[in-house]
Amino acid sequence: MGTEMTPAASQEPSRTATPLKSTTPAARSPITSGSSTPLRGEAGRGNGSSTSRFAREGEELNAANMSESRSDQPQRLNPLETRAMAWDEAERAKYLARYKREEVKIQAWENHEKRKAEMEMRRMEVKAERLKSRAQEKYTNKLAATKRIAEEKRANAESKLNEKAVRTSEKADYIRRTGHMPSSFSFKLPSFCW
Repeated sequence: MGTEMTPAASQEPSRTATPLKSTTPAARSPITSGSSTPLRGEAGRGNGSSTSRFAREGEELNAANMSESRSDQPQRLNPLETRAMAWDEAERAKYLARYKREEVKIQAWENHEKRKAEMEMRRMEVKAERLKSRAQEKYTNKLAATKRIAEEKRANAESKLNEKAVRTSEKADYIRRTGHMPSSFSFKLPSFCW
């Protein structure tokens, strides 16, 4: 809608919204300043001080009556306040939606990282099982080899024992037959391997 100074042709309501930073009419403005135009009572007189005082008192009474009439009527917000509240709610909804989208992204990232850690743990467990089975196999192979080598050494030691027992019995037979002791000079090289 137009103001008092607007031509009659443009008194129709405007179809576009008024920008927030636009100037407001003096009656609705929270900060009232003195009017730049003279009051009606001052127009033709030379003494404006007494008339302006009465005019100011009239304005104050008029403002008091308006505030009383506003309190009698249901509380109506002015369009700027309504627009500001709507903008505030829209901004809050926008921030809340952005926060929720961010929360969903964070949750998805957290789930992804958890799955990645679980997969890595499973991979490590499989690797540990594989290493454990290889170590177990090596251990059993080494035990089997040790047992086999020990049996071979025992067999060699037993065969040497039997061989020496046979030699000793042959020498004892020789002594019985001849009555002479065999010479103890034998050039047999010692064996360095088992």
